[in-house]
Amino acid sequence: MITPLEKLALLLLAPACAGLPTLPAPVPDGGAPAPPGQLQVAQGAVRGTQVGSTWVYLGIPYAAPPVGALRFSPPAPPARFDAPHPATAFGPDCPQRSTDGGFEGDEDCLTLNVWAPAERSAAPAPVLVFIHGGAHITGGASRPAYDGRALSEHGGVVVVSLNYRLGVLGFLAHPALGASTGNWGYRDQTAALQWVHHNIGAFGGDPARVLLFGQSAGATSTCVQLAAPSARGLFSSAMMLSGGCGAQPKAAAERRGESVARLLGCDGAADVAACLRGKSVDELLAVGVNDGQATTATAGPTLDGTYLVEDPQTAVTHAGVPVIVSSTADEFTNQLGRYGGTRAVSSAADYQALLRQLYPATADALLARYPASDYPSANDALVALEGDRYFICPSRAAARALSRSGQPVWRVHFSHTFAAGPLRPYRAAHGFDLLFGFRNLGAYPLSPDERRLSDAVADAWVRFAGQGAVDWPRYDPARDDYLVLDQPLATGEGLRTPFCDFWGP
Repeated sequence: MITPLEKLALLLLAPACAGLPTLPAPVPDGGAPAPPGQLQVAQGAVRGTQVGSTWVYLGIPYAAPPVGALRFSPPAPPARFDAPHPATAFGPDCPQRSTDGGFEGDEDCLTLNVWAPAERSAAPAPVLVFIHGGAHITGGASRPAYDGRALSEHGGVVVVSLNYRLGVLGFLAHPALGASTGNWGYRDQTAALQWVHHNIGAFGGDPARVLLFGQSAGATSTCVQLAAPSARGLFSSAMMLSGGCGAQPKAAAERRGESVARLLGCDGAADVAACLRGKSVDELLAVGVNDGQATTATAGPTLDGTYLVEDPQTAVTHAGVPVIVSSTADEFTNQLGRYGGTRAVSSAADYQALLRQLYPATADALLARYPASDYPSANDALVALEGDRYFICPSRAAARALSRSGQPVWRVHFSHTFAAGPLRPYRAAHGFDLLFGFRNLGAYPLSPDERRLSDAVADAWVRFAGQGAVDWPRYDPARDDYLVLDQPLATGEGLRTPFCDFWGP
């Protein structure tokens, strides 16, 4: 049975693409007067809508649909528009499992969205490009939490969000797919960044001042873009919210891809690649859902030797741009039951049994490091353990690696609990910092301090996009110092150091 709070979380992440008012204004294209709301990009004219003081352009293709021979292949350039493209509705999400247990989305999903100030300043505006999360198997740029209008209006910036291939369709590696295999979704992200580089000037954006940022799987994606040689020079700063770096070896990814082919009945085919490309979307997604090993193996970075030639944790040391690395204090309060086979626990005995089930080889060490008696409840112990393992400690490892690049790094920890309302029980949960930065908090009762916190987060994002710096203490790995995002702002040192030392460097 779905609780009211779970319904709220689903609504928060549900697609919202209807109801945009059509309030067009003329946009010159350098020749004859253009129809209202129309401008030129590389593939032709696009026509958007003006909403308040923001131009909104939705569902612009940045690559060809990855179907047929283009499935399990690098993204191809988009087709030219024969007529002005109506950029008035979000493109479909990429194929994924739906909340009711079925499947949703469409392979023709490689689109992006742009929010730009209607009143342009004399100089081009900074640009913020966002990559959504969802464990690389779910999500999309159409979620209300990622709407860029409020942030664009607050900071006078251009905001971009994008879709990329997910799950098996986005990350399947197999020897039959060629020397460069897997990483299809990351290649999509790079293609979107290339599109922004070549076209964002038409929207009043500055291609030399682009902040790339992502949350959760989007943070891991941001690290991949920092590491990928083909993405160099496409952004000037980066921000990783609740995610780390890493990649699996090509051989391991291909072995697991072979298990996917076997489950699909393609392992004995004369042309395995053609067999995989000939399967229906539902067949491919069903494999990803029903086989846990296949799911995790086909949803993350692979060291393929061409797109990713070096482990991201190492490659970021020469990324060459300033980076903010962030986490939240209670990452797992809204992730139990959705991530890593976890579930809520009701007692110390239940907690112990779950750890022995999830981590049979290390359960005793975990119980010694995270005893239920050290926390208000056994469930709080589980939240702390999983939050450290998946998000907080990987963020520290990323900050340490990035600090060796010679570029400035800042570490941030969001610790705010809502003063009131339905999100309060989740405390500083996974993704709640996005609500404050994007300023999409209209549905929630806010205290004056929370409005000030939203201002502070959004102001920092805007400043970082424009100047590549923020007015916070820079990260020093010897002190492991960080900024506490709460009201009032504060600083600290040694964020969960003993626990992160337990998990690794």
